[in-house]
Amino acid sequence: MKEKLKTLTMVILVFTSIFLINLLSQDTNLEFKQKAETVSVPIENYTLEDMLVPHKAFIKTEDEAFIVYDVAEENLFNTAKRTLSKILTNNTMEVFEYKKEDNEFKHPDIVFYYPYEISLNILIRAYHIENENQKIDIIKNIDKIGFYLYDDEFALILSNNEKDYLIKSKDIDMSEFILKIKKILENGNINRINKIKLDYQSYSENTYWHEKIEMKMPITYVSNQVVLMSAEDKEKLAEKFFEVDKYYIRQIKEDNGSVIFFYNSNVLKINPNSLLSYYSPLRNEVKERNLYLSLNTASNFIAKNAFLPSGLILDEIIPIESGNSKGYRFIFSHKNNGLKVFENNMESSKDVVMEVFNNEVRSFKQIYKIKDQFSYTSYEENSSMLSYSEIINKNMDFLKSQYTENNEGTDNKQISNDQILDQIINIYPAYYNPNLKLKNERLLPVWTINIFGKNYLFNAYNGVLMNIN
Repeated sequence: MKEKLKTLTMVILVFTSIFLINLLSQDTNLEFKQKAETVSVPIENYTLEDMLVPHKAFIKTEDEAFIVYDVAEENLFNTAKRTLSKILTNNTMEVFEYKKEDNEFKHPDIVFYYPYEISLNILIRAYHIENENQKIDIIKNIDKIGFYLYDDEFALILSNNEKDYLIKSKDIDMSEFILKIKKILENGNINRINKIKLDYQSYSENTYWHEKIEMKMPITYVSNQVVLMSAEDKEKLAEKFFEVDKYYIRQIKEDNGSVIFFYNSNVLKINPNSLLSYYSPLRNEVKERNLYLSLNTASNFIAKNAFLPSGLILDEIIPIESGNSKGYRFIFSHKNNGLKVFENNMESSKDVVMEVFNNEVRSFKQIYKIKDQFSYTSYEENSSMLSYSEIINKNMDFLKSQYTENNEGTDNKQISNDQILDQIINIYPAYYNPNLKLKNERLLPVWTINIFGKNYLFNAYNGVLMNIN
């Protein structure tokens, strides 16, 4: 009897073990599946529409003026694109080339500024505007879009540095746009300036001169993403760029911590200073550059390979040549609160720089940084930002010395303040990353003065020169 009980007990234990093993196996498979689903992140969508975004907007009311650097805030620019589509597709729309001598120019209620001049046709295609009125074909390139929200006479003005085109369009409902602006003004997360006189000159200029400004620059910390990457992560990154298995890729590890990957003639270098560089020689000679094709090639490449493509905005379009081939150099930046970040990096001070020849990407560079902390409510305690007029006044002698370096034979004492002001191309707030720490590096608020072909970065709170870029 005891033997039968022992045998029965053994059978029960065996079946119990099989059941538990099977259950554990199911849990393990489920856990593995969940991990696989977590790791397998879909490619982030990034298109021309995401790329071609104005770098600031100017809003006027009856007695105040405002600059909005983050035009994506509260979908402000999305509202602008919907309104633009309604106007440009209106059958009754009329286009007039504005001539300053003909009549008094009325300043638009809101103006969006691009940092470059670009084909209106490209913007229309990028913003998915269909069946546009053919009357706008006379407008080739623009760098500003202005909307008249409270004017029955005109609805829109499209401009470049040479010409302005006023557009009449009947039965356009501006109520959505008006409500959006009122909401932004009520929330108060904008930058006020005391520009009261608004005329043609102030509309045309890229810079608005003002004596006082209320700036809000959130405190931001970043970390070097490359330091956080494992050797396996770097191999996966190389596989993504080269589109082949890692066993076909050679790699070299340098003494400074850099890793260089090779596949055929393509090279990918991952630097410990957070800069990633990719190079691929041109397969074909490109005799005629095509901006629309090149922009599409860039957006597709960024969607597939770039780190944090969302929020990546095009800053500059530079025609280039390489041998007999013609292409473009595109410079992008990630915006913090709508503001550009300058890096203290010997190899690159730009977030993303790429060279594109129609459907080929010859080179791509990106600084891999990730935000650790971003606060909209914490600002510098017990201090306020200097206006850029104060920055100029504090550094006028230094700027005069820089002027003499660029103009031999001139004397500092003979240079007037107005001569220096005439040399300034643009002034805008930005962040500066001193790049001294691998983690929790605090970005410094600066005023950027573009003058003498360089960017001079001055601390926004004390006016001290931080960097020349």
